[in-house]
Order: sequence, then C-alpha cells, then structure tokens
Amino acid sequence: MHEIDSTGGSGRGRPPFAGLLLIALGALFLAGTLGTVDVGTLIRRWWPLVLVIVGVERLLLAPHHRTGGFTVLAIGAVLLAFTLGAVSWQWIGRFWPVLLIGFGLWLVLRPRR
Repeated sequence: MHEIDSTGGSGRGRPPFAGLLLIALGALFLAGTLGTVDVGTLIRRWWPLVLVIVGVERLLLAPHHRTGGFTVLAIGAVLLAFTLGAVSWQWIGRFWPVLLIGFGLWLVLRPRR
C-alpha cells in the first residue's frame, strides 16, 4: 500500500494524473446527465487540451526526455487552435511543407549519441 505524501501524490512524487482525469471526466458526464453541460460539444472542442496537459506533465516529470513532451504539447496546441477556430483548416493545406522542413531540421541538428 502506498502512503499519501503532503502533495497529494502516491508517495512517488508523481501527481495522480490518471485519477484526476477520471474525476474530471466523471464530473463532466454527471453535469451532462443533469442537463447543465452539452458534453458532446465540450469534448469535440476541448479534447486536444488532454494532449497539452500530457505534454506539460512529460516536460515537468521527465525533463531529460524533452523532445517527447514538446512534441505532444505542440500537437495538442495546434489541434486545440483548430478545434477552437483560431486557425482554419485551409492553413494546413498551405503551410504543411513547413512541418517537413521543421522535422528535417530537427533530424539534422539533433545531438547524436
């Protein structure tokens, strides 16, 4: 059995992300069944926020693996911009080569082991 530390974690210094996510989802679906929230619209619009949170969590808890955290965070932020209407889907049709250039630069410039 794990002892609860003063930060509310499970004794290992890691926030209980999965537990907090389940609590938030349960509260959201409860609000939906009570008719106070349109859960479908809320999820369709805000689901990329989960990727942003996972990316931030990876950056904070595994700083030696920054590339993965930044990647998940960036993908989540871009998808969130699309779902919130801040960026149109036509944008990706025009600027997708920038993603290829960026990935190519990363492959060329990344440190070798």
